[in-house]
Amino acid sequence: MASDMNRRLNQGRLYFLLHYVENSNHSDYYFIKKNRNSSAEYQILNEEPVHMYEDHFQRLQPMMKRLSATFEIEPREGYLTNIVTGECPFCLDYIWNGPFRDVCKHCHAARLFSEAQKSDYKKFYEETKDKLVTYFNNKERVLSADQKNKTVYSGSIEDAYNCIVHLYNTQGNHLISV
Repeated sequence: MASDMNRRLNQGRLYFLLHYVENSNHSDYYFIKKNRNSSAEYQILNEEPVHMYEDHFQRLQPMMKRLSATFEIEPREGYLTNIVTGECPFCLDYIWNGPFRDVCKHCHAARLFSEAQKSDYKKFYEETKDKLVTYFNNKERVLSADQKNKTVYSGSIEDAYNCIVHLYNTQGNHLISV
């Protein structure tokens, strides 16, 4: 369970660092852009994968618009999350796990974004990048020398981060789920 929470937190860190989070016209709600490079895949209680493809996401958009109207929030494509309650109603991770375990990656990203706006944004951004690289560095630590990604394991923070972003762009969320 702790590793699942770490996975969601680090996915949220990556989404924040990639500038996927946007303000809404409501202080508690944020939009998180949808990554078009990969379909979403989640493990549910029986460990069977559940896929959410682009057409499924598009079918949820009318409900998203209605929810946005309820709270008088300008509708946009992507995920809408409430950083106070942790709700992210169109996220399968939130739907399957709800608030019982931890908030989803979108809520983590939005909370980081909100916190960064209240502090020295550039310093907060760099600290978050350092934490993300440390997470990946620790994942590499347990691998044998011939399996390690040398850039992530022993490169500079900036080089490791750029490598992580490149891997994310090619592998999607599978990069963090492993």
